[in-house]
Amino acid sequence: MNRIILFLVFNLLCGLILPLDLIANTGPINGIVKDKESGAPLPFVMVSMNDSHLGVLTDVNGAFSFKDTLGIKKLRFFCSGYKLASVEVADNEKFIQILLQPDKNKARNKSDLSSNIVENIIMKQVILLHDKHNPLNLKEYAYISHDFVVMAPYGDSILWHDNNKINSSDSRILKLVKERSFFMKESISLKRHLSIHGNQDTLISSREIGVKDPMFLFLISQFQSISFFNSEVTIGNKAFLNPVSAAGLIKYKFILRDTLFAPDRHDISFLIDFYPKNDSITNGLKGSMSISMTDWAIKSLKVEPVDQNGFFDVVLYQLSEKRENVWFPTQFRSDLFFRDNKTEGVIVKQSLVGSNRLFINDIHLKGEPSVTGQFLTALTEPISAPENGIEFKPENRSIPLTNSSLSDLSSLNSNVNNFNLQLLSGQIKTGWFSFEINRFLRYNKFEGLNLGLGGHTNADFSDQFTIGGYTGYGFKDTKAKYSADATFWIDKIHQSGLTFLYSYDTRESAGSRFLDESYGPLNSAGFRSFYVKRMDYERKMMLSLKTRIGFSTFFVGAQQRMIEKGYDINNGTKILLPDTYNCSGFITGIRFAPGEELINSNNQINLTNSRYPIIWFQYTKGVADLMKGGFSYNRLESKISYDFVIPRLGLSSILLIGDKVDGSIPYFEYFNGRGTFGSWGLFASGSFVTMHPDEFLNDQLFCLFYTHRFGRVFGEQSIFKIEPAFAFNYGWGELKNKPLGYFLPATDCSKGYLEAGLQINNLIDLKIYNIGLGTYYRMGYYSNPVFKDNLVFKIVINFDKH
Repeated sequence: MNRIILFLVFNLLCGLILPLDLIANTGPINGIVKDKESGAPLPFVMVSMNDSHLGVLTDVNGAFSFKDTLGIKKLRFFCSGYKLASVEVADNEKFIQILLQPDKNKARNKSDLSSNIVENIIMKQVILLHDKHNPLNLKEYAYISHDFVVMAPYGDSILWHDNNKINSSDSRILKLVKERSFFMKESISLKRHLSIHGNQDTLISSREIGVKDPMFLFLISQFQSISFFNSEVTIGNKAFLNPVSAAGLIKYKFILRDTLFAPDRHDISFLIDFYPKNDSITNGLKGSMSISMTDWAIKSLKVEPVDQNGFFDVVLYQLSEKRENVWFPTQFRSDLFFRDNKTEGVIVKQSLVGSNRLFINDIHLKGEPSVTGQFLTALTEPISAPENGIEFKPENRSIPLTNSSLSDLSSLNSNVNNFNLQLLSGQIKTGWFSFEINRFLRYNKFEGLNLGLGGHTNADFSDQFTIGGYTGYGFKDTKAKYSADATFWIDKIHQSGLTFLYSYDTRESAGSRFLDESYGPLNSAGFRSFYVKRMDYERKMMLSLKTRIGFSTFFVGAQQRMIEKGYDINNGTKILLPDTYNCSGFITGIRFAPGEELINSNNQINLTNSRYPIIWFQYTKGVADLMKGGFSYNRLESKISYDFVIPRLGLSSILLIGDKVDGSIPYFEYFNGRGTFGSWGLFASGSFVTMHPDEFLNDQLFCLFYTHRFGRVFGEQSIFKIEPAFAFNYGWGELKNKPLGYFLPATDCSKGYLEAGLQINNLIDLKIYNIGLGTYYRMGYYSNPVFKDNLVFKIVINFDKH
């Protein structure tokens, strides 16, 4: 304890005894601190004056400011990982720019090896009072937020390694990368929080420019809204042990680097670095923080994962300020960097590809904001105008525009398109019509290769109407398919619309599919269609209404469905069966995704990932005599999907499926077992790998699909980058009533179907996706007598890098 008192007294004297002979400049001084190599602004640099401990920290933009009541002759700049720098301040100097040189060879000093008694006592006080400073514990608050997103490398981040290896085309591309931003978006919003009603966001103004693709927003949104008030910190879809927790105090090393006194001498800040002790944490964080001695609150925080094993590295920053005796986060920043350092002919030096900065102003802690309308806990953008509401003048911006940004705003138009990015989004926009990539080609064992063309009009055509269609041809079944639809939007922001559809297309026999269900190019669940053998032809006419309320999407419709047999169900039986079945009736459903966020970008509604279970429920009612319908039955389909992190163990995924049908109905309304048997084919998630397609037929079915991904168990620095995963699948089904006019063998899986598997992912890392191998084993009652007949090998493709 005596050591601590002496330490604090010593620092107090150093801060208060200000050398009077150094006092010279009497005006205000502003400045910015940047990385000398990349040009990136450096947040939370300690800027002290006149060889004392009086000073300030830079904000998330690397900016600092001293009041005009101080006289400054010299400034000193300290930042962990950079060489110490100082500069003489000339009389009447008003602005200073400092470039700090990274100190890559700096070894840990002796203090890193000490017992850290002082640091531990400081951190105990911080942890003890940490929850007190959580803004979510407040009953209410409201503020104005300014959000600024840029997806572009810094100009100095790409170095010419060998000009002889770069052709003229590559040169032009790299020059564009260096001189132009790919994408820029800024918005100003009013945010309200009420402990009873939740959050409400109201967009005041928004604009974007550049390559308008929602993938950018999805990517950066994975690293927003990071909370440091729980025992685990979730970044992307991974959980990390929070250093500001009881367990973190044991598992992390804390190093007191310096002490900073506020210029008005009313507060003392402790600058502390932290990192895991002796690799004792599988998913650990490293970074630095500054702590206010007045309230033991965290003023600034820089954090990044120790082992970053995705395509990108991420660094997060947060700055808090004291408002009305409450510490409130006022600045956020997240930066994404390219992971790899080499490409052909080019060395990429930690090239920054994305930055999101959020500034909070005009905070009201005791206001009474009105709570009206539906809550959209995400960004909604006015559809018809690129810029609305208040003007984006310099005085309205929390973030000054650089020369590069000004050049972007003046020369880069919003119609720039990147073909590769359109492939990822699933659409190719050509004027007022957008072609849907999944319509170009599809394959299954019934149709063979099916080539087609289809899409819908976009907002350039109309904000009130969407018209689309599709036509295609299967080369194995030698039949043409087509569809046409039109939607009148009642409220496009909330996805409320009235749709009429007419189609003639194939439909999986005894399959299950939800009305809003579609698999993009980056979802392995869509591979299940490759294995479908039995299909029928469906001529459908439907009128439906869809709307979104809060986190729920509702739909209801009336439909006439004429089903034509696609394969022989007589099985040699001499009986005349109808060629067409009329299954007209009604359909309704709901999709509930708590925490899911809407982003309306480029006049297209997109959804971010939810961190909570997502629930689907769909009910189909067959009505005899409705539109000449011939069957009366009830068909229920449900599904629950949930991805969650197990701290320091990896990511688990659970998919539950429950289906049931009753009544006197044809075969195609039953449920098969979701089998995708076939060695060395593509793995399809949400299916039974060792089960043959159509091996079972059920009128009620329950399925459990569980997968746990362990991440890179050998660590990021190891030469082995593989990511093992374990899978366990269970299915149960029952066939109480045999389908009408169905003479093929029909067996249920009432004894319980079991299979387990092991995947070795990331054997080949292609950045956008990785390729691995999986082996699955059929167990239990339905296993085969011969061991090898129960084994199935699959090629596993994973698209989610984070």
